[in-house]
Amino acid sequence: VEPYYLSTKRKDMVTAYGEVNSVMNDYMSGAISKDDTTKQLDQMVSPYSVNLVIVDSSWEVIYSNTRDAGMMLQKIQETVLGGIPLRDGEGDNNNVTIIEKNDSYTLQKSYDARLNDNFYELWGTYGNGTTLLMRMPLLSVRDTIVMTNRFIQIAGILIFVIGLVTASGLSGFISRPIKHLSEIASRMSSLDFDVRYEGHDRSEIGVLGRKMNDMSESLEETI
Repeated sequence: VEPYYLSTKRKDMVTAYGEVNSVMNDYMSGAISKDDTTKQLDQMVSPYSVNLVIVDSSWEVIYSNTRDAGMMLQKIQETVLGGIPLRDGEGDNNNVTIIEKNDSYTLQKSYDARLNDNFYELWGTYGNGTTLLMRMPLLSVRDTIVMTNRFIQIAGILIFVIGLVTASGLSGFISRPIKHLSEIASRMSSLDFDVRYEGHDRSEIGVLGRKMNDMSESLEETI
């Protein structure tokens, strides 16, 4: 579950970047106002549960959906200006691991010693110097994974119990008439022809029971 879930979250960040990129292109071209930009970004970012900060070339915040915008701004400066050394392998201290990089954005995993948590981060820079940084804490993702695994385990146990109870009920439903027919046959072998099968079902068992009734009557008349 965890690898799939983490992969889905990385894809969500890339999808969110594409949507944010579309709004920012409209904003930078003057097609929409800053207020409309803020409203549209709020609506787009909320479903993805990411923190987003966008700054212009003067490091003035254009948009932020987090109270910790100062820390995010410092993170952008460190990342864009190369203050954080990059290396291959797992993130450690303030190092980051590049997951995907192209001309538009860089997706990376970073360890934040201040928060003692790993993050997925996606940042990109536009031609006019505008820069954005999206951040998703992996601790909350792993909490969700733990809850999902627990739910799957509980659901599996419930399905097993329900299946066991259902199987037991069906077993009794099938075996009871068979036992009854066996008792009839045993009593008939002792020349007790008063016993009758009283079932009314149309299954093969019901047909057999009625045939045994006919046979019992014939034997009684013969004897």
